[in-house]
Amino acid sequence: MADVRAANTPREDRFDRLTDLAKEIFGVNMALITIVDSDRQWFKSTCGLGGVNETPRDAGFLRARHFRARRDGDSGCYKGCTVCR
Repeated sequence: MADVRAANTPREDRFDRLTDLAKEIFGVNMALITIVDSDRQWFKSTCGLGGVNETPRDAGFLRARHFRARRDGDSGCYKGCTVCR
């Protein structure tokens, strides 16, 4: 993502329209466009999140997937899992 230089750029209406549309289509409380780098998740666009701009990477969906897999007895994990390293 560093080569693309997408993180830390201003909000853009075109991305906000996509998150608004996704929230409406799927009938969910929030929708995000997220850019993940080595340390964090940065939100390019949010709808329903309440002003949060970024979170540590370890707080993200990959970590949640890891713990669900372990809870469900899955002995494997995804490639590059930072929890299993």
